[in-house]
Amino acid sequence: MFFSWFKQRSRDRIKSQPFSSDWRTFVETHLWQYPALTPAEQEKLQHSIAILVAEKNWEGCNGVQVDELHKVAIAAQVGLMTLGLGEEYFDNVMSVLIYPSAYRATSPVASAGGVVIESQSDRLGEAWYRGPVVLSLPDVLEGARSPNHARNLVVHEFAHQLDMLNGRSADGIPPMNSDEQAQSWIHNFQRAYQRQVQDCQSGHRPLVDCYGATNEAEFFAVLTEAFFQAPKHLAAADHDLFMSLQSYYQQDPLRWTH
Repeated sequence: MFFSWFKQRSRDRIKSQPFSSDWRTFVETHLWQYPALTPAEQEKLQHSIAILVAEKNWEGCNGVQVDELHKVAIAAQVGLMTLGLGEEYFDNVMSVLIYPSAYRATSPVASAGGVVIESQSDRLGEAWYRGPVVLSLPDVLEGARSPNHARNLVVHEFAHQLDMLNGRSADGIPPMNSDEQAQSWIHNFQRAYQRQVQDCQSGHRPLVDCYGATNEAEFFAVLTEAFFQAPKHLAAADHDLFMSLQSYYQQDPLRWTH
């Protein structure tokens, strides 16, 4: 109880401080959606940026020197995602690790005989349950300034974090506000996921990048990228699914593209 009170007081203090003019200029020029936001949304986004920058542990890896604008670039994209979700500051994410490019990661893989072995792969990012988010710096910067390009590494990895708010494993079903919303989400999501898998397997043009056919968790993350980065395409391709995403995120990114 005391910790919650102390954290809220700290956040209120951060919100009361003037937003850095250097940060504002950076966001205006590097976050393509920013000019289309209402003044109230811009103010809320500024608060989110300031809180995320202050509260997270930012670590540069493999020689990366993390500066304030790197933090702002990431926090701005995260804050945009959560504009409609109340005060969501990803309390479960303590650290953000930033690499200079793709990096090698080791993960356990079960063989056909049930033996668990370690496998290495190149990655651009990762999201761990109650753990860090890992990001490649060039992809962080590219995603923020690329309109109508349905890829955004920051959005992708933090979508996984939203997905894991109701359980250790990401499954494509984040916490919903009501049973009705959840039922509608599951219906539209599962229908679209099955079509995504079929299209990718048959060589037909899929709804989103075929990485989204890996599993339901990746489908949700890739859909979220498309929702925020290329909403016109997604809305035209699957209106019902777009409306489910709009209901969950409580935002209409189509108005950013007018």
